Amino acid sequence: MTSSETAPGRGTAVVIGGGLAGVVAAWALRGFAERIVVVERDRYPEEPAFRAGVPQGRHAHLVLEAGHRALEELMPGINQELTAAGAHRVSTSGDLKWLSSAGWMIDYPARMTFLSCTRPVLDKLVLDRVRTEPSIEFLEGTDVVGLLGSAQAVTGVKLRERGAGRGSEQETERDSAHDAAHDSEGGSERGSERGEVRDFPAELVIDASGRSTSVPKWLSELGCRPVPEERVDAGVAYASRLFHRPPGVDFGHQAIYLQTKAPDKPRMGVLLPVEGDRWIVSLAGMRGAEPEPGEAGFTKHLSQLRDPGLSEMLREAEPASEVRGFLPGPGVRRHYERSSRRAWWRSATPRAPSTRCTARASPSRCSAPRCCAGRPCGTATSGPPRPGTPGGRSRRCPRTPG
Repeated sequence: MTSSETAPGRGTAVVIGGGLAGVVAAWALRGFAERIVVVERDRYPEEPAFRAGVPQGRHAHLVLEAGHRALEELMPGINQELTAAGAHRVSTSGDLKWLSSAGWMIDYPARMTFLSCTRPVLDKLVLDRVRTEPSIEFLEGTDVVGLLGSAQAVTGVKLRERGAGRGSEQETERDSAHDAAHDSEGGSERGSERGEVRDFPAELVIDASGRSTSVPKWLSELGCRPVPEERVDAGVAYASRLFHRPPGVDFGHQAIYLQTKAPDKPRMGVLLPVEGDRWIVSLAGMRGAEPEPGEAGFTKHLSQLRDPGLSEMLREAEPASEVRGFLPGPGVRRHYERSSRRAWWRSATPRAPSTRCTARASPSRCSAPRCCAGRPCGTATSGPPRPGTPGGRSRRCPRTPG
């Protein structure tokens, strides 16, 4: 029995973005909202496949111990489904050969494991589970183009359909490029081609649209002041490729991870086992040491890693894909908890009386009403029994001098 059947929710919740974060958020809302609507700009593929809405999807992914435990708690049996689909369970010691900035990690009896598979497999299995929940529905091929409400409250979203037939990676990439140029120009002539904007009221709106989120801009349009941001940009760039694992080869470990070492070793490489008897290899470099494009750049970067172990594992491996690059850009943390409205609320709210005993400043009387109720500090006061107090019916101010 689903939680929505045991504890009916109230109102409508909208989740912006139908990636992994969005669908898991929708699943977690079961029972708290009567209707949960996930708005996704792509159209989901029928089978596990890379899509433009997840640009980092072609690079190495893994589900760490805490992650697959959390998924299993939310979706019992999901880990078994992942392993049945080809995901590998890799021990953090023994199965993983790890060169850290301090040197090779030693083997030890490890209980922690991670799950390794391509991102499309992970996304598809989680999506399939979420689709079994009757209270969750999906609006595919649909953009959220704004918020409803005011500076006091968000009351819904503005939606616009992207048009039928869209959804392949190439089509979505073209759409995304057009959207970026279109939004920067502030134009609206494309709206009629892609459907009319319509209002969609909701009691709760969750932003799971990732790095491309427009929520800060939309909040400013509602009259909210800018949200404080922190940005960290390490200048990291990635290049990844799938390989067929050579038959009968045993290196004594399933995965290898070669980290950077500041300041003179700015390149990283990782090899992970994935479904289909394949490996996924992701290379990365900090600013100034980014992988060069194409197969030649990939091979060159391999030769510049701190240890030749990864290159040796690939010596007899056949490529299973082309080389794909990725520039993630800066990491951004938005401090909504420090928003100007919250700061205004704090400054406008009367402060509660102090509960700190002031007897040290004025021994004759404590002015903290919750401390001694205004009685002369140090006198006995009645109250509930306290451990260690004879009789438990009287106590002295805990901050009385002496």
